Amino acid sequence: IKGDSKFFHEIYCQAEKKSALEYLKIIIEHQKQASPETKKDYIYSTTFRMFHKYGYFKWMQSFWFFYLFKQNNPVISLSVLTDIDDIKADDYSTLHILKFDKEKNSYITERTEKRPPYGFDILSAEEIQILKLLSDGLNNRETAKTLNTTEHIIKDKRKRMLKKTWCLNITELIYHAYRNKLIKL
Repeated sequence: IKGDSKFFHEIYCQAEKKSALEYLKIIIEHQKQASPETKKDYIYSTTFRMFHKYGYFKWMQSFWFFYLFKQNNPVISLSVLTDIDDIKADDYSTLHILKFDKEKNSYITERTEKRPPYGFDILSAEEIQILKLLSDGLNNRETAKTLNTTEHIIKDKRKRMLKKTWCLNITELIYHAYRNKLIKL
């Protein structure tokens, strides 16, 4: 990892850790509320982006199991980590709480939570409008003229959007915005 990309990676990982910690809090709270007899019947599945050493992200899925030890205190065991990059349809991280149904002899989804990719949930309406114009092929000058503003402001907003979403370039930003239905091509 070179120069600023190392800094970018560290900040991004902190954001992803924050999201993972929020999911972990939900999982722990769920375990606290479950009865001692049913705690072992749950599996927790999360999807998240992992930064690859070559500078891109891969989607991973993990399954969390709880095993009960002394005084009913749960210990987390990560048992499966799978690369799902080729089959992931959107960029939302997810948490699924699955409970074993003894009658059906299979796991059923009890609860699902989805979170937008970090940064994309904080783009303003104006930034999304600029992104849409850029995705339509307009350059900075044409976008500024369309929005009755200056080219400098468009350049500044582009930089801020890249910083907010941690995308490396405008092409990646447009791709993720399209994939997450913020814009239509």
